[in-house]
Amino acid sequence: MTTQSPSLRSALKDAGSHEDIRRLLEQTPITELSPAQVRLIRRQLLKYPAPDPLHIAYLGNVTLEPLPEYVEVCSTYHGIATQSYIGAYNQIIQELLDQSSGLHVFDPGVIVVILNLRELSPRIVLEFTHYSAEQLQAAIEDILGRASQIVDAALRNTSASVVVANFVIPDQYHFGIADSKRDHSEAEFYLKLNLAMLERFKQESRVQILDLERLSSAYGKRNAYDEKLYYLAKMLWRDEFLPVLSDEIVRHLESIKGLSKKCLVLDLDNTLWGGVVGEVGVHGIQIGNTDSTSEAFSDFQRKLYALKERGILLAICSKNNPEDAKEVFDQRTDMPLKWADFSAREISWEMKHIGIDRIATALNIGLDSLIFIDDNPAECELVRQKLPQVTTIQLSGDPAKYPKIIGQLHRVDKSQISQDDANKVQQYAQNAQRNEL
Repeated sequence: MTTQSPSLRSALKDAGSHEDIRRLLEQTPITELSPAQVRLIRRQLLKYPAPDPLHIAYLGNVTLEPLPEYVEVCSTYHGIATQSYIGAYNQIIQELLDQSSGLHVFDPGVIVVILNLRELSPRIVLEFTHYSAEQLQAAIEDILGRASQIVDAALRNTSASVVVANFVIPDQYHFGIADSKRDHSEAEFYLKLNLAMLERFKQESRVQILDLERLSSAYGKRNAYDEKLYYLAKMLWRDEFLPVLSDEIVRHLESIKGLSKKCLVLDLDNTLWGGVVGEVGVHGIQIGNTDSTSEAFSDFQRKLYALKERGILLAICSKNNPEDAKEVFDQRTDMPLKWADFSAREISWEMKHIGIDRIATALNIGLDSLIFIDDNPAECELVRQKLPQVTTIQLSGDPAKYPKIIGQLHRVDKSQISQDDANKVQQYAQNAQRNEL
């Protein structure tokens, strides 16, 4: 879709409500939009504000525009209406303490705090070689103290949840490749700083860490940051990186609002393993570590098990002979997932939307709490038509990419994971077993 895409422009012109725009965005992921298109969509969102949007305030010591525009578009795509406030440049504490400031008038539900270390402690960034080990430790305490002052002021003076970014490790060290041999290396300094931040806020229920270091590393720091923009306007990121950062912020918003899904419903053949068990037999399906495809499906199952450990239920809805499916779990002991890991199972030759509906009933949860994953496009489309409340994900292409698909799922994150979450999974499974008996 080009910047001047007439189809997008005309579709936006025809949209007469926030819901119309949201439905339009369902067909247009933010990663496929140009910066001009993001601005265009955001202007249209401002014309048709949703009732009761989530208020997000952005506070930082750098220029944060146009990040809020991307977050508003990305959050709309994921079904959350948001409204933004951008604090005055480098006036964070002043705005938090002044009850008459624009921040308090805005009354945010979430405050996103992004601190650039070069602005916060320029000598550390620019003259690292001048510091002794003792001075570096003192610098960590000073930087963490100033970040804590901001977060604590937000917690004391507002009722908002706080999402605070950690610090990005530079892609070049002052001592070059010899940095790892130093008694007090630059890499070690940043790792200690981010670890201290993690430890400092771990017990604060209203505080979450935005892992900017991980995001930047995964995307590529040299591609994410624009030095010229920083020198000109104290802006950090290239436009291409903003959808990645926005998506991560939206994940935090989903967890803060408690929008986590409760159950993943999975197909079997060519979804949990490669091949059709009814055709190739129990020992013919691809799972384990005998080849690249089998290994990919095994890693996919491990990702699913990790979601179960978060407190997300797993269920099966598959067109198979029940005896064949059970035999796979009984005999293929090299499979990471076991029969008992699934809290509900609908294995028959009935239409899948019927089985999914039964799973929701058996687990006593709403259809909007389910994510359905299948490799068959026809099955996926039918479920979308019959059960629009269910989030449907179609697997296609190379199984090597399937584990990453699970890692990119929305609404499976929780602000905190407790023992109660694991207990609930076990309780649901026990209830399902009783119902089955």
